[in-house]
Amino acid sequence: MKKNWVTGILIGLGILIPIVALLVLFLRRQAEKTFTYDAARAASGRISDLYKANPAPTQKEIDDVLGSVSRVMLDKDRKPVDLWGTPFRIRHEVKDRERTVLVSSAGPDRRFDTGDDITFGTISPANR
Repeated sequence: MKKNWVTGILIGLGILIPIVALLVLFLRRQAEKTFTYDAARAASGRISDLYKANPAPTQKEIDDVLGSVSRVMLDKDRKPVDLWGTPFRIRHEVKDRERTVLVSSAGPDRRFDTGDDITFGTISPANR
């Protein structure tokens, strides 16, 4: 009788442990995406402000602004990168009376223009 009880617990743990591991992995991926989205959102606003003050900032000025965002990490060369070590992609466009700044992370696969990219955009009035 005691062996059946112990066997039942071991079988239950054998089923439960992989389920818990998958749940932890899923929650970790969600946290990584949220962290990176928050970084892109903060960076987008600050870079938009940079373009308002200076319509033609240098790459160093953009990197400095990106590096000042608390959730943006820096690589070994002190360049701003996402959680997976890939540089952010910045797109700036002025059309009609609107300025759009898009900050994108390539996501976990480290390739842009795939389904796991994380992008945040800021639209503001353009100074002409």
